[in-house]
Amino acid sequence: MPTSPGEDPSSATATTDTEEGSPVRLPRRRTPVAPVPWSLRRGAPDAPLRRWVPTGTVDSGILADVDPAGLVSLPGRHWSLDWWVGAEDRWHHPSMEASLQQGSIESSPVLSTTMRVPGGTVQHRCGGARVELAGRSRDAAIVELENDSAVPVAVALVVRPYALDGTGHIGSVEMSATPYGGCRIVVDGRDVVETDRLPARVVQGSPAEVAKDLAAGRDEPVAPEAITDEPRRWTSGTSGALEVAFVFPLAHRATMGASVAQKEPVRRGRRLGLRRAPVAPAEEFRRVPALSSVVGGWSAHGAEDPSLEWTVPQASDFLAWSAHVLRVAAPSEFTRLLDPSSDTGRAARAETASQLARGLSSIPAAEIHAAVWDALRSAQRFSGKVELPDGSDATRALLWVAAPALGHMTAPTTASGSGGPDEEIAMAVVGPVAKALRWVERSGTGAPPAALRRLGVALSGVGQPDVANWALSLAEQLDGSRSDSPAERLGSDRTTEALIAGLARELPGSVDPDPRADHESVAGSGARTGSGFDPVEVAALRVALVDAVVADEHSGAALMGRWVPEWSGRTIEAHRFPSVWGRVSFALRWHGENPALLWEVEPVLGSTGGSTAPLITAPVISPGWSAAGWSGEALLTR
Repeated sequence: MPTSPGEDPSSATATTDTEEGSPVRLPRRRTPVAPVPWSLRRGAPDAPLRRWVPTGTVDSGILADVDPAGLVSLPGRHWSLDWWVGAEDRWHHPSMEASLQQGSIESSPVLSTTMRVPGGTVQHRCGGARVELAGRSRDAAIVELENDSAVPVAVALVVRPYALDGTGHIGSVEMSATPYGGCRIVVDGRDVVETDRLPARVVQGSPAEVAKDLAAGRDEPVAPEAITDEPRRWTSGTSGALEVAFVFPLAHRATMGASVAQKEPVRRGRRLGLRRAPVAPAEEFRRVPALSSVVGGWSAHGAEDPSLEWTVPQASDFLAWSAHVLRVAAPSEFTRLLDPSSDTGRAARAETASQLARGLSSIPAAEIHAAVWDALRSAQRFSGKVELPDGSDATRALLWVAAPALGHMTAPTTASGSGGPDEEIAMAVVGPVAKALRWVERSGTGAPPAALRRLGVALSGVGQPDVANWALSLAEQLDGSRSDSPAERLGSDRTTEALIAGLARELPGSVDPDPRADHESVAGSGARTGSGFDPVEVAALRVALVDAVVADEHSGAALMGRWVPEWSGRTIEAHRFPSVWGRVSFALRWHGENPALLWEVEPVLGSTGGSTAPLITAPVISPGWSAAGWSGEALLTR
């Protein structure tokens, strides 16, 4: 009889003798080995394979991290929330299963992890949301479990003494009933897991014992009246090795929910103004939004984001997902970069800040641009240099976020919603920008020409032609010093293939979580063993993808500057890509071996708006072709 990945093979079967003396194999109750987190299961003993994805909200930043098996951990904590499923055959542990799939739901920061069980699947979903608390609200990670199998199952929410990439510790776990028919679980007196129903049974012990006791039926029932009057409490003593599994029945097609939050929220970036963590009393959750509503909210956030319709799914999916995940993670990373007491683990904070700022500049996110601008401006010296705690120069980062920050500072004056600049707000940006331009000019440190061109357009839009011309003049000087062609700057076929592979690697669920896979082969395929999630890498890949689709040039926009022969014949539609001229949209459709190009550029406030049309090129698809116009169509020759 074959054994499952989480089964102790020595206990799967037993033998006895019949009267004739022939051996007969009798099934014995399967005893699972203690499940360990995905990163420890996949990695080497001294080098866990760190991989997880953050979830959260725009206002709160990262609320929780989720690994490829659906293990949920709060930032900075040394415990995690796992989920196990008791089906007809045995208990299934996601970190030990091969039949597991994970992905983001509609490219949002809501993660779905699906595990096969006899008769169907059970789905685990996790996302961040605002939760009602006795008339007040706070942010929490929401967990949903849905039984999509043909029969009822038991699900266990397990409070475990593990971080996502190693052993953690739990000192105490307390369980009590809420007035709303649910269960409140308090971990170490400071973190709260609240479910929408009471557990039927509970098992507690060490991590080596709980899974085995659960499989053997050595659990104890939960009496609602017992935990209504007096909370139930378990402690680990000095070992910290306490694990508690709360078991819930889950009917066919039913869904249960839970929320995970810090009892006393950590204040993040208060000095910098990036995040204002809400303070609320530790009281019962009243309402938890469905994650389907949360996904709908993220769709609304991304309605104006650049988008791709293409048969290369890695590019289309990554473009949408990276915008949302950077909304969640990038401001928190800026907070760490600007905090002298924070150990970022990065050699050059300024390069990190510049890459993040450039990635954010491609996302229409007014509040985040303003918050990052304020944070960087607070680090600006009298000379104009933006100096980070390690002494590095982050002036480039300030120039990247200045243009989108200015672009959002307009006051509607007409019924159509268009209007002029809010001069009082704009002047708060123009002064620091002028100081930064002076620093770039005097220090000779250089600046990205694309950032300066966009900044020049934004400054024109707020009625600052002198500073705008200064920025555009600097951009022309710096651009003129470059000898490479647009096609060379956009990369070769080999770098294009590497880019697509990088996009696929970063997407949630891109690594097959088969615990029996060879660690070296996984690491060799590009999976990182260092950081679990790196917003800088996501920002860098997003920048490369956006530039590959629409690259800013001093005279216009270069379209599809990265290309491999296999893409010929595939229809491409790109919408709302940012450029100095405005938002660029185009479609590429094929007529035999030749592509037909249709394009449109929506002018932005401060651009020429029609007096000088952008020059559109396709330097790799049709090297000799160009056309000037805000919209048009052409049949290209290859």
